[in-house]
Amino acid sequence: MSKNSQEIKTNFKKEATDLVATINTILENFSSKKDHELYEDLWHLRADLEILIVEIQHSLNLENKLQKWQKNFFDELKGTSSKTKAKAKLDEFKEKLADFPDCSSNMLSECYKILWKLKEVIASVLSAFPAEKYKWINGEFQKEDEKVFEI
Repeated sequence: MSKNSQEIKTNFKKEATDLVATINTILENFSSKKDHELYEDLWHLRADLEILIVEIQHSLNLENKLQKWQKNFFDELKGTSSKTKAKAKLDEFKEKLADFPDCSSNMLSECYKILWKLKEVIASVLSAFPAEKYKWINGEFQKEDEKVFEI
């Protein structure tokens, strides 16, 4: 393995480890955050995962089309707009991350699969954390923080 290739894999390991730590931090602080904060944290994590996944995909010389395991995962993946169910899905995935492989070793393809699945799980639960809260006021939806004055 060339030195450059080893440096790339070491970089993948550090980035992947940081992203796994980020999801753990998000879940540890879950109950103390507002929906829009969770949405923003998860959205940024998903974006960072997307970038790392593309880099790993390129390093592994994978084609840009869905593989069979990805299609199977999509068939089983169910999104949710329930905050409780979203938390449960993320916690379930956190357990899978406990045995996260070393991305700098020969397990880069396993690392890719786990990170890709995490990205898709996050995408499937984002709607549970609306960026803005709306509620029904005087016969119409309005932002919750907007004041309604009656004359």
